[in-house]
Amino acid sequence: MQTMRIPAFICSKLDARIRSFWWGSSSESRKPLCLKAWDSLYKPKSYGGLGFRKIDEFNRALLVKWGWSILTNVNSLCLSVLRSRYIQYDRFFDIPKKIGDSPFWKAILDIRNLLANRACYFKPTPIVEPNRGCNRVKDFISHLGSWDVQKLFAYFTPTDVTSILKITIPLNPKLDYWV
Repeated sequence: MQTMRIPAFICSKLDARIRSFWWGSSSESRKPLCLKAWDSLYKPKSYGGLGFRKIDEFNRALLVKWGWSILTNVNSLCLSVLRSRYIQYDRFFDIPKKIGDSPFWKAILDIRNLLANRACYFKPTPIVEPNRGCNRVKDFISHLGSWDVQKLFAYFTPTDVTSILKITIPLNPKLDYWV
């Protein structure tokens, strides 16, 4: 499930099996009485659901996790093998699918559009060494909660600063790191 894209019809059959198990349905018994809409059970527990996952969405999330690991240069044996085999000189988003690619690699390439459209991935090119005082995103945010434009121009190219300024700063900041 984590290494290949499961076809949609198999995902829907697995979802149906989970529903029939949960509601106690079998082929010999009558249709069960469902006391709550199934879509509401897919919600996280904190939102009143039971935390069930739709198989198709979960499968895509696991594959996107592999793509994100490739983008953020996570070091692991499996990713080292993938990088040496498929990503030698190209950028991840520019690599074409080839006939000899493994099903796992093809599945990762198929979900690149999810990463490109929904993930906030931007790697600016620093003018100075990143470890000279500003190692994190929070170092470029002023005490008022907005971008420190002077510091941005001191560390990055004008093109990168323009792109950075388009990024909205969240109200509830989370841990960050220099990607």
